[in-house]
Amino acid sequence: MEFTSLDHLFLSLGETTSVSSLDSEHDKNFLVRFTDRSPVVVKLMRKSRYSSSINLILACMFKSGYLTMVLPSTLSSSIPTIDDCFCLAYEYIEEGTLLSKKTIPLSEERAFRIGAAVGELNQRIADVSREPRETPLEWNFSQFSKLFVSNLLFVPSETIIYVKNVFSHFDRISPDLPLLPHQVCHNDCNEDNILVSDSGVSIIDYCDVDYVARVYEIAILCNYLIGQFLRCSGKVEVGEMVKKVIKPALAGFISTAGALTETEHRVFPILTLSRAAMSILIQSKHMHASPSNAEYLGSSMKSNMKFLRLVSDFGIENFSKLFSSE
Repeated sequence: MEFTSLDHLFLSLGETTSVSSLDSEHDKNFLVRFTDRSPVVVKLMRKSRYSSSINLILACMFKSGYLTMVLPSTLSSSIPTIDDCFCLAYEYIEEGTLLSKKTIPLSEERAFRIGAAVGELNQRIADVSREPRETPLEWNFSQFSKLFVSNLLFVPSETIIYVKNVFSHFDRISPDLPLLPHQVCHNDCNEDNILVSDSGVSIIDYCDVDYVARVYEIAILCNYLIGQFLRCSGKVEVGEMVKKVIKPALAGFISTAGALTETEHRVFPILTLSRAAMSILIQSKHMHASPSNAEYLGSSMKSNMKFLRLVSDFGIENFSKLFSSE
């Protein structure tokens, strides 16, 4: 089905009462409210960016258990379009607050629940597909070496030593990465994709799903949870951060996704640090390319810079040892 305009699309869903834009880095998203049905999120995704991955994305959205799809109505239905965009729609999740909007540090119990929700999602989508993306995403761990070479010159001078320290440890574990268990993963469980409420946790936004090493998922999640914890906390120590955030989230993930292999467990701490270093490399270059956006990008980098500084001063080997008894 091809729609001629957004109004045409909205009208096909019912009589609207309001339409508002939602924040998104790459896509256009709208929250549409109706007179006689639940609110719907309409997502427009550029064909040029998503043509090779749209079927994988849709399959994960249908199997996630967190989203109720409206367009397309079934996985076998044709994907609606508007000009050069795919049109997807799902029922808006009314209950919950984005983790990024929380202003108090995560509790151990909530970190566990979030880890368990992500692990459960991984179980649901594990058999969706076994094909990696044609072109790896910029923040895929397989791109760390490339980012390190091309972007290091943009990193603030006081942070370069920490990024180099992490990369040297990543370089040592890199031969093991292709041997890790792989599956389809959400691949971007950040604070803007996690809804938390008293009754549960929901995971949204499946645009970065990919066939990657399973342990990448929990490493990425822990990096973002640490960011939230550091932004909402005062002075913290590495041991406290591990005890209150990383270990509970990891335990929650394992409770639903299953135990990690010995190799997954060994590389997990370094991958968590590597994700922080990669984010710094990517955002430093973006700040250089878009000075007008430097304040926003810089603020989002601060927690990763603080994380690497804390762990580097503590000792990366000592950080890894905190997980050796798990």
